[in-house]
Amino acid sequence: MNAATLIDAQILAKKDQPALWLPDSGACSFGELDQLSQRIHGVLQRKGLKPGDQVLLFIDLSHLLYGCILALARAGITAVLVEPWMPLDRLQHVFATVQPQAFLAGRLGQLWGLRVPGVRRIPHWISSRELLSGQAEAAVTQNLGDAHPCIITFTSGTSGKPKGMVRTHGYLRAQHQALNEALHFNQHRGADLCIFANFALANLADGRCSVVIPARARDDVLSQLDGLPEALQPVSSTCGPAFLLRLMQRAQLKKLKALHVGGAQTDCAIFERAFALWPAAEITHVYGSTEAEPVATCDARAAVRWSRERGYFQTLFLGEPWSGLQHKEMNGQLWIHGPHVCPEYLADAVANREHKQKDEAGRLWHRLGDRVEQETRGWWYQGRDHQPPEDFTDEQRIYAAIGSSKAFIKRGADGQRAVYVENARVRLSTIRSVCPDVKMIYETTIRRDRRHQARIDREASLKGATCVYRG
Repeated sequence: MNAATLIDAQILAKKDQPALWLPDSGACSFGELDQLSQRIHGVLQRKGLKPGDQVLLFIDLSHLLYGCILALARAGITAVLVEPWMPLDRLQHVFATVQPQAFLAGRLGQLWGLRVPGVRRIPHWISSRELLSGQAEAAVTQNLGDAHPCIITFTSGTSGKPKGMVRTHGYLRAQHQALNEALHFNQHRGADLCIFANFALANLADGRCSVVIPARARDDVLSQLDGLPEALQPVSSTCGPAFLLRLMQRAQLKKLKALHVGGAQTDCAIFERAFALWPAAEITHVYGSTEAEPVATCDARAAVRWSRERGYFQTLFLGEPWSGLQHKEMNGQLWIHGPHVCPEYLADAVANREHKQKDEAGRLWHRLGDRVEQETRGWWYQGRDHQPPEDFTDEQRIYAAIGSSKAFIKRGADGQRAVYVENARVRLSTIRSVCPDVKMIYETTIRRDRRHQARIDREASLKGATCVYRG
């Protein structure tokens, strides 16, 4: 049940076909990826690493990164991934939870590791140069159980200690099936433009080439896409709304046939611009979470039309949940269960009590943290379940009134509501007419989260805010 066997089958069938293209590394075939993986495997063997060990991976986006992931998966070694910008105090929690036996890193990663006590204690430090120059050794893909961890990721979030998410081999195989059934990944012939690493792995398992672009790629990198060779021209893309907006400003992607957009709430206008640029493309609105992707999907044109009919500025219609997923609502909270839902967080009893729950049959349920309205044709997103419903509704009314989603409502300790918005001074009368009970309006710069560059980072956006109205 090793997830790497999915990629192994494609290497045998498509050895000379392109598997990856990256801006700074160019193209890599399935056969070359296999050779790179075997070279890395040889280094791991000589270091004495074995199935069940953990390895901290800090490699820049490159062929080497995917070669490492494949080599580790084949060997039954767990890759541990950590956000590099995570504060030191949170990193201490990470390395109290996991104890990697090796640290695979490039020059930048090694400099980062020197400042982190937990990384300095790792027995084996292996450089990119050593991995690339190692003697290839034929790898035998280990036969593993579904529950064997393949990848552990730690994300910083906006508060609290990092949550360790375990992606087992069984989970990765189930996610691959879900992506193919819900988004038809395996039905497209040609390259996929993606910014999410797990989607590139799914493409490798389908024998498709991934044109992998960092979410915050330079504009000149996006401008290169239309000049790629025929075999690398993207026929599909999976991305978030912020990246899509930049992409439409810099590339035409004339061969695009399918577009999947998710990761954050998407303004209707962004989708409408995509409809005009690619009128014949199948464009899908994707709803999911870090723990389960996808959860629900729908035709984006219908989602925008119905959202506009309700007066929403953003695309809030989510469609129907994937057929392989079970869901239930408890106390206004949405819970899901399915084969592609991440298991319990690693050594985090508090987060597990809040977000995970086993029923009487022993099935594990995950709390999404979102509120949805369920109707005959599908789900409607109605904000986070900890946010008062009226605040979410009024935020949407503000967006529609000012023609921008760069605003949010925050309640003070006394329960009084305040609006934080860009260009607040010129929008005062509009906001007061939409929300007459708001007691304060602040001018601020709306900041986006590091990962998606689309969701509002509310805590960061509070910094430097200036009150321009007090009722």
